[in-house]
Amino acid sequence: MSAEGTIHLSDEEALLVADGQPVAPARLAHCERCEDCASRVAELALTSLSVHHDLLALAEAPLPELAAARASSPSPALPLALGLLVALAASIPIIPSALRTVGSLVGAREAHAEALGELLRAAWSSAQDPTLSLATTALLVLAACALALLASRRARDERSDPEVPT
Repeated sequence: MSAEGTIHLSDEEALLVADGQPVAPARLAHCERCEDCASRVAELALTSLSVHHDLLALAEAPLPELAAARASSPSPALPLALGLLVALAASIPIIPSALRTVGSLVGAREAHAEALGELLRAAWSSAQDPTLSLATTALLVLAACALALLASRRARDERSDPEVPT
């Protein structure tokens, strides 16, 4: 209790005043008259300002670990491109039947779709053979899995290797 008989500001009230937040007018008037409360508010305001400046400086300073991680992390472009290429290659056996379906939907272009389907079938050798299609698809899926495992192992190894101090 102050010399004038009023209760000092609570910690919450002092922090509100220091941060410029609204408080009851009577509490603000007490803070202006009471030297103890005014010094607490000033100390809290300076601490708040100091923390604010420290946070700004921290936000602007580059983190060496983050910069090193960004520089050493491999680009996902190559594994993604290879994965798309494998997926495209795995879908080649169904292109002739898909073109026939599209051709039948379009109607007049059925002859063109059939010719393109025959051309693709000849290029892919025996796309009609279910055994060959299944074996090719299985090999392509295995190749994609091996590629994914190698890429993830490489990334894990790069993250786990400590940098040699110079």
